Amino acid sequence: MTLRNLSNGAMITNTRYFIGALRADLDRHPTLSWALPLLEVILDDLVAVERDPRAELEVARQTATASDASFDDYTRGLYWLCKGIAGILRARGAGTEASAIDDLRDALLPAGMAPVNWSYVEEAAEADRVEGRLLPRHRDIMARTSVLGVAFDALVGEWQASARELGEADRARTDIEADMIEVRAPALSRTRRRWMDLIQAMRAAGALLDAGEQARIFRKLDESEARADARVAARRAAGATSPEGDVDGTMPLDGSDVRAPEGAEDEGPAEPEAEAAGPDVEAAGPGAAPGAEAAGPDAEAAEPDAGAGSRLRPIPVPGSSSQGDSEPRG
Repeated sequence: MTLRNLSNGAMITNTRYFIGALRADLDRHPTLSWALPLLEVILDDLVAVERDPRAELEVARQTATASDASFDDYTRGLYWLCKGIAGILRARGAGTEASAIDDLRDALLPAGMAPVNWSYVEEAAEADRVEGRLLPRHRDIMARTSVLGVAFDALVGEWQASARELGEADRARTDIEADMIEVRAPALSRTRRRWMDLIQAMRAAGALLDAGEQARIFRKLDESEARADARVAARRAAGATSPEGDVDGTMPLDGSDVRAPEGAEDEGPAEPEAEAAGPDVEAAGPGAAPGAEAAGPDAEAAEPDAGAGSRLRPIPVPGSSSQGDSEPRG
């Protein structure tokens, strides 16, 4: 069975079971009682990184899309409004006034309707650039002109507001994506790694117990792990490409919907847990670029120090000097 296939939610549920329903049992066995304070610490860490910011990210994206559409509508509207007013004035023989409207249009939109094809960043910056182009004569015309009872300068103000809203939404989107990739994904990987180290240490220590007692204490975790393995195997057999941790309906927060962390390596199929006994077994990096086989959400992002920032340290196994076949982290 493979711990890495457990979702974040399953890790939290099993941890709460250990420190809740099984607290008295763990406390009764010196070979396991040492794990209780560590379980409480890592539960806090798991809950802290479990919050999924993708709903917040989707709101920022939708806000940016709506603001962009509003900016584009105002851009087209103001351009053709100025063209239309100038055309009517010329038709009525008011050439001087028509030229003044043309001059206003050039101040508002010197690039014509090209801004509708600009990037979000460029569109947002246009709100401030317009202020520098509007001279007193332009503002006077806008103050004296109205469309269906709405002052022209008010329409220009709404156009600028849509550009500023677009800029704020796009900055929020960028910040959330960067946080997912640079902060949350590595933090989640480190926390999942520490949890698996702790559970492996508990299982190694639990081997000193009576076989029946050991099976009873770890039964629910074993069942949860078996279900996770079966679901991952079924998805792979069906050719699904969803991350391995999404086995209990909880999508792992690994930043994979944005881009893979730089320096990450594809870990490939999970190794049997029997070959990874001991608390210091290394886990490989997170999955590579989209299209490659997923390595699971618990894989470690490329970090100079996999344990940096964690409140847990490598966990000694009471009563055992063996650390398994893997190399110690140091």
